[in-house]
Amino acid sequence: MQNLANAKKYEKINQQAKLHQITKLEYVKSVIMLEAEAAFFRCQVFRDFQVEDSKVPFNVAYLNIYDSTNGQSQQEIIKKFFLRYEYRPLRN
Repeated sequence: MQNLANAKKYEKINQQAKLHQITKLEYVKSVIMLEAEAAFFRCQVFRDFQVEDSKVPFNVAYLNIYDSTNGQSQQEIIKKFFLRYEYRPLRN
């Protein structure tokens, strides 16, 4: 469900960029924010289903960030993903 919602968001951002309604910086930040939201929901699902860290199909560093934010709101956690990606892209 989240993927469908994000697809529409990507479509909107891409359309705004094509029509020059947003700057390149706004475009990049919007895409990074969508990726941060997606990372949050992936981690949430994998933790809810108690999947072993070694079996996740994405960078385990995201799980470490997610786990370190215990008790924080969804928006605060997404912001941490955003800031992490914006300044230091995660590598495998």
